Amino acid sequence: MPSSIGLFSDIVKHTPKFDGTPYKLDLFCIAVEDAVEQLPLDEHRLLQGLESKLVGKTETMAGRLAGYRRVTELLRELRDRFVNTQVADKLALDLSNAKQVVDVDAQQFGSDIRSL
Repeated sequence: MPSSIGLFSDIVKHTPKFDGTPYKLDLFCIAVEDAVEQLPLDEHRLLQGLESKLVGKTETMAGRLAGYRRVTELLRELRDRFVNTQVADKLALDLSNAKQVVDVDAQQFGSDIRSL
């Protein structure tokens, strides 16, 4: 049976990097959740080990890993930020393009905006 230090090193080494690309998020989350299952008593140390795995758009989060108590908190924030960015971008574009037409009353315009 490998030592916990060796196992920890192997797990961190095999965890993929995450750069904020939505389609890569599931693979990263699965790898990190599996790591927690294998080393449940080393969750805080695992969080610190993920620093080198957060790159690109997620690099600013790497410096804040000490503020997370659980891996699930980090993964939730990553999912909130990166899973639906295309939906959020489309909504922002739709809202910025929305204009109330002269013959449409405010109640109807509000209803149209809520339906976006």
